[in-house]
Amino acid sequence: MSLRRIHIPTQSPYEVLIEPGLINNPQVIIETLNSTGAKRFVLISDDKLLALYAEPLCLALKQSGLTIDLVSFHANENTKTRETKVQLEDKLFKLACQRDTGLIALGGGITTDIVGFLAATYMRGIPVVYIPTTLLAMVDASVGGKTGVNTDHGKNTVGAFCQPSAVLIDPTVLSTLPKNIFCDGMAEVIKHALLADPELLALIENQSEAILNGDPNVLTPLIVRNVEIKRDFVIGDEQDKSLRQCLNLGHTIAHALEAESGFELSHGQAVAQGLILETAFGETLGITQNGLSERIRKVLAFYQLGELNIETIDSEKLITRMTHDKKNLDHKIHMVFIRDVGELLETKSITIDAAKLKKQLALIQN
Repeated sequence: MSLRRIHIPTQSPYEVLIEPGLINNPQVIIETLNSTGAKRFVLISDDKLLALYAEPLCLALKQSGLTIDLVSFHANENTKTRETKVQLEDKLFKLACQRDTGLIALGGGITTDIVGFLAATYMRGIPVVYIPTTLLAMVDASVGGKTGVNTDHGKNTVGAFCQPSAVLIDPTVLSTLPKNIFCDGMAEVIKHALLADPELLALIENQSEAILNGDPNVLTPLIVRNVEIKRDFVIGDEQDKSLRQCLNLGHTIAHALEAESGFELSHGQAVAQGLILETAFGETLGITQNGLSERIRKVLAFYQLGELNIETIDSEKLITRMTHDKKNLDHKIHMVFIRDVGELLETKSITIDAAKLKKQLALIQN
């Protein structure tokens, strides 16, 4: 399967390279790294990937003549913090990294988010190349330039827009992922299909076995299409002020559920539940086609996602969390709706006050 290049024409343009086996192709990786203009590199990896990918990759790049150091950290939602960013900054200072240094982020969305934020601020900005190793990172977190960390006030509430210099995607690394982590990424894949591509949603429904088995003939074009969808929402709205906000479909409730669980609930599971609840909410408001939430529930179930006991949700606590969401406007909860698969609202989003939301959640619960 040949190398696919997807051009992302943002203010600082870059390419997403997709090819099975890419992580074992140091020539392409070095060509990409050299294009950043950096003279030396620091590979920052999720510590769970050290023996599997980070150390072999670092060794191969060194043997090919690259000046590179390896740093790792324990990546999870509870370590995705300002404190972790400071620790990584201190490690760069200890390595005497200057503005001629480039970073390589190897890991899932947490890794790309925090290393991207680090790249945006270290020495007022240095290049970063992403090598995502989870489906969620490949189709969502690594594309678009959003970086950041969590705080006590919410998810991703401190960060920056910082486009990477390149993204290198090897679909074969997904074969080493635990099945639940792979399925987490399918929540974002399904979200993209709901927003923009009825044919993609049909493929997800009809090819679940091939997708779950990691068939590269299905998985690689699936990733390519998702990157294209993400690109199309990003390029006209890099700063997330209008059209790009549609990518938050399901996420207003999802982020609240994640925070309320103390991040015990994974992002993919939270997004799955958010997609069901927000679509059902849209149905009760007469905005969304009746029956869509049930279709979403069924397709999510193929990927072990979306199992939800609404009766366990404390709507008061959920609403309190949502009132702190960074997308809110005029102190009102901001939520994205679609009319049907691939049919966005003309206004792209609707503001809803907490009292109305509480009433509608009660209707859904009943």
